[in-house]
Amino acid sequence: LQRGVREREASEREASERAMGGPSGEDKAVCAVVMLKCPSAELLARSRDHGVWGLSESAGTALAAVLERGKSGKVALVFSVNMSGHFQGYALVSCGSPVVRRRLDIWGGLPGAREFVFAVEVAWVLAFDLPFADAKHLRSEATNKGVQTTKHGQEMSLENGCALLQVFRSAAAKHGASQAPTPRHPIKLGGGSSGPSQAASGSADDGEGAGGPALSLGSMSFEDYAGLFDKFRAVSQREGAAAFLDQLESLGWQEKEDLCKALGKNDFLDACRIVCSMNNIDFSSSRERHLEHLYDQMAP
Repeated sequence: LQRGVREREASEREASERAMGGPSGEDKAVCAVVMLKCPSAELLARSRDHGVWGLSESAGTALAAVLERGKSGKVALVFSVNMSGHFQGYALVSCGSPVVRRRLDIWGGLPGAREFVFAVEVAWVLAFDLPFADAKHLRSEATNKGVQTTKHGQEMSLENGCALLQVFRSAAAKHGASQAPTPRHPIKLGGGSSGPSQAASGSADDGEGAGGPALSLGSMSFEDYAGLFDKFRAVSQREGAAAFLDQLESLGWQEKEDLCKALGKNDFLDACRIVCSMNNIDFSSSRERHLEHLYDQMAP
């Protein structure tokens, strides 16, 4: 029965490809597909507006290696906003494009933007919400999990990656979605400062917690991400939602140390912001400063 379902889905995808005329010329040149998790849809909007994307230290280094290995062709970047249940689109980067060490002002103070120590020029192809369920037939051979569980900054298998791009094109044709518009205020990076391969020994990202590099929300697996938020949710429910911040302060020293080891300061603040929103707690600038101070006190 499962084989019959897979064969029917494959037949439907092939029919869709024929109807659309198959992949575009640019998509045919794709030599790698990389997953990028994003904490904010607004970051994606600004990326489309300026034709660039920001990268953390680890993601920038990984992408630079993929681009260097490709030599020719293009690398597709598939974007997914954390906890959205959707892919939000994909963009292409030409192999040989520089990954430049540069903090861009366009990101402002949006969640996750402080980790963007690198930037790369991107050409958005499609930008719309594609439910994970539409790609349920694409599973990792290593884990047998859906491609949406691919970690931040990691490559999918080329077969799965190109198939996901085709799912995007099929959905775009079905729903009448047009290609992403040309950037209104494009930024040209040029050579810029040294890229990740030359700058690996530079200063560490200021989002790291004490005691070594902390995990990033974007680089966590779904299981790690869900587990972390289960901890925050459990804290928020101890004495009711209104006492969430007080409960953070009253954690035992081991719980505080575990939180700081699991998250850098920026991601800790993002997690607090999300949990406050879920519990209808106002996340004011004074509360953010209070939480920054609290994190510094909790760090081992």
